[in-house]
Amino acid sequence: MRAIGIDARARRDRATSRSVAGAWLRLRAGATAKARPASTGAPRPAACSSARRWNRADGRPRPPARALARRPDLYDHKDTSSRGRSAMVLAMEKTAEPIALVDMDGTLCDYDGKMREQLAALRAPEEPPLADWDESPHMSARRRMIKRLPGFWEDLAPLDLGFEVLELLRELAFDIHILTKGPADTSGAWAEKVRWCRRHVPDIPITITSDKGLLYGKVLVDDWPPYFLRWLEWRPRGLVVIPAQRWNVEYADHPNCLRYDGHNRAALEARLREVRATAG
Repeated sequence: MRAIGIDARARRDRATSRSVAGAWLRLRAGATAKARPASTGAPRPAACSSARRWNRADGRPRPPARALARRPDLYDHKDTSSRGRSAMVLAMEKTAEPIALVDMDGTLCDYDGKMREQLAALRAPEEPPLADWDESPHMSARRRMIKRLPGFWEDLAPLDLGFEVLELLRELAFDIHILTKGPADTSGAWAEKVRWCRRHVPDIPITITSDKGLLYGKVLVDDWPPYFLRWLEWRPRGLVVIPAQRWNVEYADHPNCLRYDGHNRAALEARLREVRATAG
């Protein structure tokens, strides 16, 4: 009798547990049905992939990226604050900057004169006079040795012609930058060039580069044809002011160049004013 009573009690407990569990599931299902919003009548997608997402607020699909590009008003994320409007206005009003790049060697300082002086000091009595473009191996080695001498670059004498152009650029309110090429095999020259600028043009920033064609400017003042022709490749509307030297005579009639010899200041000023008028 005791065993029979135990079995009946166990069956009643299992039945009660099943009924309680069923009631809890029915209550949960009813709460979920009440929380679900009424259907809008729009068809639901069979699947929702990462490439096509749906707007659950109204059941309509979000337009693809192509539609957003054609209709920016659908999802407009532009900054409409006062700061955002000011930034857009400034971007629209921004014009070209009046930057003038000014070379050092042969323009502001007398590299050629100092080099010829040092080469003459090394010439043996039986050697012929120094030629302008002597590229023989022994002369190239002498030039490399001279360029490595301490103080060679720092002690170069200023050139009046280059400083006349520089003063005119100041008068016309150009944003002036010194642009010079640093010898790849003479690292000490870079530091000496900076010291030369700090002594003679302390208020002008200096850029030392291996390729002048990479630098932006409205005007380039440079005497050496390979450098300013390289710059003109990327600045077809740029103006090159060429301080007169014996190696740049043939560029006097170049349409983008004005060769300045100290006697054509009026023509130089007129060209610079034209360029300055096109900049901000």
